[in-house]
Amino acid sequence: REGGGEKYQVAPLQGRIDRVQLLFMGMPRWQGPPVAAAPDWQATMEAIARITDALALLTAAARSGTGRNLDRHRVESIAFPTIVLVLLSLAAAFARAAAVLDGTHVCEGSSSSAASAAGIAWRALVVARQFAALDAASRRSELYSLFAHLPDSQELLIRIEHLSGAVLLLMHPTPEVPASPAGRDGGGAVGGNGIDHGGSGSSGGTGPAISVPEMCAVQAQLNIVKMEQWLVLHAGRVSNAMEVLTAQFGTSTMVQESPCSFRDASFAEKVAVGSISSYQCRLQAAWHFEQSIRLLPKSMHRGGLLLHQMMLELATSLMQAAASLAQDITIGPVLDASGYRRSLASLVSADQLLERAERFVDAAGHPGMSALVQANRGQLRSLGADALLSRANSEDAGLPELVLSEEEMAALRQLSEDYSADEDDTDCDDGSGDGLERDDEKGQLLTASQYFGRLGDRATSLVMAAQKSVDIVVEPEAALILALMSSGVLQTAAARLWSCPPEGVVETECKRAAVSMLTQSLAILPQGSHATGGLAHQAALAPGLCAHAHLLQGEIHIESQLLGAEKPQNKYQRVQWHLERARGAIHGAAAEGGIPSSGLLLVHLHLMHAKLLLGSSSTGSKKALERAVEELVLGCRELRRSCEGGELRLGLQEEPAQGSTCLALAAPPSPAWADVAAHLLKHLRAALRDLCTRRGAATSCAVAERSADGVCWKDFYRSALQLNTGWDVVRVPTLYDALARTSEPSGPRNRPAAAAAPPPPQPPPLHQQPQPQPQQALPAQLHSPPWP
Repeated sequence: REGGGEKYQVAPLQGRIDRVQLLFMGMPRWQGPPVAAAPDWQATMEAIARITDALALLTAAARSGTGRNLDRHRVESIAFPTIVLVLLSLAAAFARAAAVLDGTHVCEGSSSSAASAAGIAWRALVVARQFAALDAASRRSELYSLFAHLPDSQELLIRIEHLSGAVLLLMHPTPEVPASPAGRDGGGAVGGNGIDHGGSGSSGGTGPAISVPEMCAVQAQLNIVKMEQWLVLHAGRVSNAMEVLTAQFGTSTMVQESPCSFRDASFAEKVAVGSISSYQCRLQAAWHFEQSIRLLPKSMHRGGLLLHQMMLELATSLMQAAASLAQDITIGPVLDASGYRRSLASLVSADQLLERAERFVDAAGHPGMSALVQANRGQLRSLGADALLSRANSEDAGLPELVLSEEEMAALRQLSEDYSADEDDTDCDDGSGDGLERDDEKGQLLTASQYFGRLGDRATSLVMAAQKSVDIVVEPEAALILALMSSGVLQTAAARLWSCPPEGVVETECKRAAVSMLTQSLAILPQGSHATGGLAHQAALAPGLCAHAHLLQGEIHIESQLLGAEKPQNKYQRVQWHLERARGAIHGAAAEGGIPSSGLLLVHLHLMHAKLLLGSSSTGSKKALERAVEELVLGCRELRRSCEGGELRLGLQEEPAQGSTCLALAAPPSPAWADVAAHLLKHLRAALRDLCTRRGAATSCAVAERSADGVCWKDFYRSALQLNTGWDVVRVPTLYDALARTSEPSGPRNRPAAAAAPPPPQPPPLHQQPQPQPQQALPAQLHSPPWP
């Protein structure tokens, strides 16, 4: 790994819990074909212009008859491999310029976009493949010693197929979890395997940033068009040569057939407009990588560094294809029958791709990638358990009464079967099973609850076994990603167990098992600073996982009903401890660059604190109720802040509506935001109702009790009752501030301090007191009142 960059990337998955990223897949980072230095665009353009002119002269000589004495076969034996080498060099340069790192182009300010650069590279490879097929179809005549260095047709085809797979992977970069800038130096990814695509002689590294001059892109396209016209003039020869090449490729046994013809020069344009999905693009890349391995000489199939590296690249393309299938699955709280069948079919197809990738990785002898593939298969099973639970929630009945079709049971049986006999399953039980033995006969029909339990067991066992199989000293980055994956799958299993406990299991046992798994997930997480000394994956995922584990433990302690033996003070202190740990993880990560969905976690933090205060105020404590209302208002403010800007601008329009000074409200962007908004409104109304109706509360609004900001609780309660939906809580901060402004004159904070009353005058001493004077008669006008 050069430059201290990252070798692996993390692709997020969308499970039922979307308030924090719990499920994700790890795979090697693909950075494109390596080059030793920035290409000499002037020399490349001169070379491609010269071979284009040579083709034009050869065609003109054949038409005029002046080339009768010309040894055409000898000229083509030199011209065809030379054309292929120049096109390979051109395609490698444009592919390297189109490489996408961290969601941005390698070269900022380049006049040619990554999509257009990849399109030029693909067109060059399509033309190069046809010339290589012509070269392979005709036996080369004896060449002069000057041209003895030209590679044979088999080597040229291997280079073309390998570079075609690399270009296809660059067309659709894998979406990954947003990470902090720390640790993003580039380098060290899969892509440098010693195959020279264009004579640069590079065998590793990623090379410097490359910019494509606009004039070079235009000139390259014009020359490629001229070569395509030459191929059209010789369509018969090209068609026969391509048929021979197709027969040489044969049928793929590990990868499905190519979704498009490798003679389609417009494939890049189809990818750019979206007619070709990311899954098809990556599957096409895997097909080309497999063909490059098939074209290797038989002597090289026995092993070697080059073969192992090519196998790892094929496995990488299969892992990315599986990730594209899994990322298209979105599991909400409710999943209908048709959506569940589509999700289940995608999970099975992705698992088959990962199974094929695991064979190649094991053959290449890479323990880090092998463990990642195994953990990815566990993540798919956890996603399948979430899908099954959402499918049960869409029916009136629960999991025990859910009726599955034969197709669904066959897919669930394939995902839940134990394909590894030597795997240790005893240490990784999430408690969501039903006690079925592992030696059940394959093919036995099980209920939905049994499949649900087995999928959860298989998910935790696969991920935990993969995490234990990697040495942190040998593979530190892979061990870090596996630790994060293990923590996420344990938290997912604990949440499933608490929300859907097995039949016949008491609540105390479910709570004990869930808390045990959450404690284990916290122990697995890497410790220390997330920005210094760690990688971007740790900075992006570890704080969120830590905060979510503490929040989930606090929710379990609050919602647990069978806590008669536990003192309320001990329960309050335990939940408060988890709240402080969660708050420390969120704010500590914010100081180091922030984490994804930190706003949502902070809203849940305020909500759980309010629930704790409401639970402790059963006797009608005014102070606890007021603090609960304050926490709920703070949660609404955090929700508003996350929506308006800063983080994600969630749920609000980009521009204010006409005649309005604030952003217009919209629907929540995901079920997680809608759920937390509904809970905020529910608990806010409950707290305000208890505050207004508690014993001793004033009945008149004029003398009603107010908050520290001068807000009348009764007015605030009336405003909260007028909110229509849960998402309307984003208006609560505005309502609260408006009520505080209207009560500013009488508010205790804004009320001016009364002037201190002067002390009453002290009577003088007795010896100084004046003696009483005789009473005199008052004037007559003083006896009559001054008004008629």
